[in-house]
Amino acid sequence: KTEEKEPNASDLEDLIQMESIPTQKTGCQDSKCKEDHHHSHKNEARIDVSVFCGLEGSGKTTLINSMLKEREEKIGIILNDMKKKNAIAQLSNIKKDRQRAFLLPRGCACCSKFDEFIQSFKTFKGEKAVNRIIVEATASVDVVQMGETISYGDQDENGTLLSRDFNLDAIITLVDASNFFNNLNSMKYLSDLKCNTEEDDYRSLPAVLIEQIEHADLLILTKCESVSEEEVKKVKEFIKLLNPTTSVFQSNNGDLPSDQLLNTRLYDFEKTQMKPGWLKVMRNESENMESTPQVGYFTFRSRRPFHPNRLWDLVDKSDQLLPGVLRSRGFAWLASRNDMCGEWFSSGNHYSLQGSSKWFILLPKESWPKDDPKFLEDFVEPHGDRRQEIVFMGMNMNEGELRGQLDKCLLTDEEMAKGEEEWKKFEDKYEPWDLDDADSPDYGNDEEGEEGEEDE
Repeated sequence: KTEEKEPNASDLEDLIQMESIPTQKTGCQDSKCKEDHHHSHKNEARIDVSVFCGLEGSGKTTLINSMLKEREEKIGIILNDMKKKNAIAQLSNIKKDRQRAFLLPRGCACCSKFDEFIQSFKTFKGEKAVNRIIVEATASVDVVQMGETISYGDQDENGTLLSRDFNLDAIITLVDASNFFNNLNSMKYLSDLKCNTEEDDYRSLPAVLIEQIEHADLLILTKCESVSEEEVKKVKEFIKLLNPTTSVFQSNNGDLPSDQLLNTRLYDFEKTQMKPGWLKVMRNESENMESTPQVGYFTFRSRRPFHPNRLWDLVDKSDQLLPGVLRSRGFAWLASRNDMCGEWFSSGNHYSLQGSSKWFILLPKESWPKDDPKFLEDFVEPHGDRRQEIVFMGMNMNEGELRGQLDKCLLTDEEMAKGEEEWKKFEDKYEPWDLDDADSPDYGNDEEGEEGEEDE
C-alpha cells in the first residue's frame, strides 16, 4: 500500500477549533478594479458556473445531455474529462446556435496546468457571452481546489480574477449506486487507472470518491435501477454520514429536472470545508447524524500513545482486523514520535498516518488559538493535548471489537512507565515526518515498510 496524500485544503486542528463557520469573503480581490477594495462585485451580473464531478461511468455526460435538451438559454460547456474520446460529439443534444462546448486537451483546475482551465472561461465572455457555464470535471478532480480556483483563483493576464465575471453556483457530485461499494473497497490508485494527473499524485480511487462526496453541494445517485432498493438505501445512508447536510437526489438516465440543480446559490468555500461528517463529529455537531449498527460511526479516544510497531501491524491487516471501516479521520499520538501530532486518515482500505505539526503543549502560548474556551479542554496532565481522537465510519462495524483492536496498540502500564526517552527506541516502520515548521527528531528504527513509504 503506497503513499497516499489525502486531498484536503484545510488544517485539521484549525477546522476543529473553529468557533463558527466564517462567511464568504466579500472584499474585492480584483487588481484591475479602481475602487478601494473594500467592496464586492456580488451584485453585478456574473455568469453562473455549475461543476459536475464523479468517477468514470457515474453518468455525468448523460445528465448534462439531458439538461442541454431541456434548457433553451445560452450555455457554455467546459469538458475536463481527458480520458474520454470524442467528448464533444457525445453531447448529442447541444443546440449549436446557442450552446457551445470547449474541450480542455490537457489542463485542469487541480494540477500545475490549471491556467488552461482559467483561460477556457474567456471563450464565454464578451460578444460570445453565455447565460451559464457547465463544467464536466475529470474523474480525478480535486473539488476543493477547483472551487478555490473559480472563487479566488489566479488572475488572468489582465489581472482580473475569475470571480469578477463568474460565480460558482454549486459543486454537484454524481455517484454510481451500482458500483459505490466496489469503488469504495477498491485498492486501485489514480495511476492504475491512467488518469491524467501529476506524477506525485498518489491518491487512491476511494480517496477521490470520498472527497468528492464530502465536499459536494448536491449529490446525485445514478444507475439506481441496476440495484435493489435496499442497496440504494445503504448507499444513501452512508453518503449522508460522509456529508450529512447535503441533499441527495436519484436519477435514472439523466431524468432529473435541471431546475433542481441550477441557480441554487449553494457554494461557499469556507462552508464547503466544514461539510464532512467526521469533522462534525469531532466538533460535536453531529446531533442530526444517525448512527446504527448497520451504518454508523464512533470516536476512539485515549490519553495513551500507540506503540508504532503494533499500530503498523494492525493497519497492515486492516481488512481482517478493522472490518467494516470505510472512512476514518483524526489525530494520532505515536510513542516514538512524542513531539509530533500525527494526522490519521483512511478511505476504504487505504490508511495513512502523516505528520501534522508539533503538539500545542510544545508551542509558545502566543501561537495557541485565541478566545476559544474549548481549546483548553484538550489539555490533560501530564501530556497536554497529546491524545488519540479518531472518528471511524462504516458499515456493520462491531464497535466493541474495533475498540479492542485499537486498545491493543496502546502502550501498556509497563511501557508507559519506561518514559519518553525509551519510547523513542521502539521499532518504528513509518517514514520520518518531514515538517517544514518543526525539526524532526530521530524516530528510532528507520526500517522501511511496504513500498518504502510512510503510509500503509
